[in-house]
Amino acid sequence: MEHLDYNQQQYWGIDSQTPYQSPIKIKKSETSNKKHQAIKINFDSPILYEDRPVGEQFLLQGSMLFEDKLWQLERFHFHDGAEHLIDGLRHDMEMHFVFHYEEKILVVALFGNVNPSSEINIAALFNEQTDMSFLNHLLPEKSNYFSYLGTLTTPPLGENIRWIILENAIDVSNTDVNTLHEHYPNNYRDIQPLNSRIIDYFIVD
Repeated sequence: MEHLDYNQQQYWGIDSQTPYQSPIKIKKSETSNKKHQAIKINFDSPILYEDRPVGEQFLLQGSMLFEDKLWQLERFHFHDGAEHLIDGLRHDMEMHFVFHYEEKILVVALFGNVNPSSEINIAALFNEQTDMSFLNHLLPEKSNYFSYLGTLTTPPLGENIRWIILENAIDVSNTDVNTLHEHYPNNYRDIQPLNSRIIDYFIVD
């Protein structure tokens, strides 16, 4: 299947009118501090693979309680090179968990960096050799996080998307990073203007 061409990004925003696009560059010193509970995702179904024009997706069911709403997990995917920058740093990869609640969409972003001793096996996903136990050990148990309103990062750049960006990155192996580069070569959108948006920084109790 032919996938989205990241060399044609200048044409993506034709149908999106909002000035509040994603991804963005986050400066921790310029965020608004708040306190909140830790992010916990419950995974409820087997992982199914599906190839789409925007890139390979992994479909599953699950849920996350956030701000008194039970968000339903739809899918996750990866970016070869993080899309969001934290204090100017681009992590080696970024994973997106996409949720919905009624007509609203929320995305949880998880960063990863190369550590040769990592025991996480992302590459097994592409060989259909893994299950939900992989995900249960993937997310950090406790992580502060950033949150803001933006868009999806692939066309049609859906608007009014709530983003949760986990601050703590996970370790991934060289094999995993090479696998992601093979399947999602440099698939990160250019950084978009902040345009006076407020970024909340949630400190987990």
